[in-house]
Amino acid sequence: MEIKKTKGKKVWSLILTLVMVIQLLPPMTIPVQAADDVYGLLKVDGFVYATNKENTKTDGVKIYKNTVTHLFAADDVTEIGDHAFMTCRNLTTIDLPSVISIGSDAFYLCTKLTAINLPAVTSVGDEAFWSCSELTTVDLPVVTSVGERVFYFCGKLTRVSLPEVVSIGSESFFNCQNLTTVDLSALTSISESTFLGCTSLVEVYMPKVTSIGSKAFDHCTKLTAINLPVVTSVGERVFYFCGKL
Repeated sequence: MEIKKTKGKKVWSLILTLVMVIQLLPPMTIPVQAADDVYGLLKVDGFVYATNKENTKTDGVKIYKNTVTHLFAADDVTEIGDHAFMTCRNLTTIDLPSVISIGSDAFYLCTKLTAINLPAVTSVGDEAFWSCSELTTVDLPVVTSVGERVFYFCGKLTRVSLPEVVSIGSESFFNCQNLTTVDLSALTSISESTFLGCTSLVEVYMPKVTSIGSKAFDHCTKLTAINLPVVTSVGERVFYFCGKL
């Protein structure tokens, strides 16, 4: 019996020691989802720092990308890399006045993104805004190149202005069911399935387009007018199920 009592004392001593050690450890920091507006400033080192609504705070500390709701970029940031803010589901607004290039999947599945200010962007990578389901308008005044599936499944997108773009990848506006207005006045070719499933698209004006890929306007069921004065090549099923054309 004395042996059992001795073992029991040793076990309790070990437990008490462990409890004391745990209490002395520093608390763990666990990232949580933002409950309120969180303003972040992207710097050239690739990290995001806390700032204020006016983006005038200069002593901000590093914060988690996935907690940011409003994103700014420093003046020397000219590129958003591949996957940079992928699945940042709290992000609602981006204001990047000096950025000229956006990488592939940069804002992929940012499902709360509603407003973008990208006045200097000239190129957008593949799937950059894939399934940004709350995005309603896009104005990219100087962009010349847009990759594949960039606005794929952006279901609330209603208006797109890309007046300088000359190249758009396939399925860029796939299933953008609320898209009604498109300005692509400099575009020279339309890729495969570019507007497939854009069931609210009514009228298209693309005066410089010379070739149209297969299924480009497939199931654009409300399309009533299209002006393509210099087209020389048209793929298969381009206007399939365009019953009102």
